[in-house]
Amino acid sequence: AGSAFVWRFDPATAAVQQFVELGASNAWTYSMTVHGDHLFIGTYPECRLLWVHRSTGEVTDFGRVGASQYAVAIAVDEQYVFASTAAPGALKVYDHDGTEIADLTSGLTPSPVGTLALAVHEGTIHVASGRDIVSMRPDGSQRVVRPIPAEDRYIDKMTVTPDGRVLALARLTTNYY
Repeated sequence: AGSAFVWRFDPATAAVQQFVELGASNAWTYSMTVHGDHLFIGTYPECRLLWVHRSTGEVTDFGRVGASQYAVAIAVDEQYVFASTAAPGALKVYDHDGTEIADLTSGLTPSPVGTLALAVHEGTIHVASGRDIVSMRPDGSQRVVRPIPAEDRYIDKMTVTPDGRVLALARLTTNYY
């Protein structure tokens, strides 16, 4: 937080070094995921999605994800990169080269927090969107909305098991679904 750099740590030698610079000095790495040889980073306050080659440090800027300051979640499969934002909430689909394929924002549930988590499995994206988990295909089709109980407020973390079960952790109660 508050540093434009992503650092590398080598656990074998305990060496630490600057790896890549993300932008202005007030930039934060707000979300991050690794897929193959690439590191995908969501930033604050510019709400950008960056693609970093882990060997060379080459950075490709996919652009601004939405009107928010926070690119909060990233999910990657073999075909697409998905990125979402905090309020007002946006969900974009990209090719691995950074070309925007779809804007799925209209399929989200309106929420004062926007989106908080993403998970992808076998061509379906699952989004923690307000008081719902919204599942859909990358083109927005086959949309299914699963509400969570009001006492849980929001889902903060999600993953998908190899057999396709969505696992979710609720914010206020730490209920696990």
